[in-house]
Amino acid sequence: MKKSKATKIIERIAVQESVSVAEVRADIQSAIDHAYENRNESNADFWGQWRGRKPSPEDFIVKANKEVLAKLNF
Repeated sequence: MKKSKATKIIERIAVQESVSVAEVRADIQSAIDHAYENRNESNADFWGQWRGRKPSPEDFIVKANKEVLAKLNF
């Protein structure tokens, strides 16, 4: 998945939920912030790929998509 497709996903969610793209991005970023602040050894590899910075919502969606597809053997 490309970053542009992640952006389109965010836009689609905004339309479906009748909120702004900014609100969807803020909500996703809030969830990322919470997960990042509560990371542990079991998910260190996932968070380590961003080298100490928090990913953007788009970056997170792209990587999470890759992780799920890999676990499903796609």
